[in-house]
Amino acid sequence: MEVVTLDVINKNLKGIRKEIVEMREHMVDVDSLLTKDDKMALQEARNELKENKAITLEEFERQLNL
Repeated sequence: MEVVTLDVINKNLKGIRKEIVEMREHMVDVDSLLTKDDKMALQEARNELKENKAITLEEFERQLNL
C-alpha cells in the first residue's frame, strides 16, 4: 500500500487547480453562441433596418397603447 503524504496531496491539488484555471480560460460561453434560428432572426432584423421597416420601442409601445 502506497503512503500518501499531505505534501503529495497538496502538490496534486495545485496541479488540478492550474488545469481548472486553464480550462476556464478556454471555455466558450454557451450563451454567446447563435443558433441557426438566431442567425436567421438577426439577418431578418438587419434587413428590416436597412429597409426602414423597423420601429422604435417607444413607437411599438404607443401602437399597443402601453
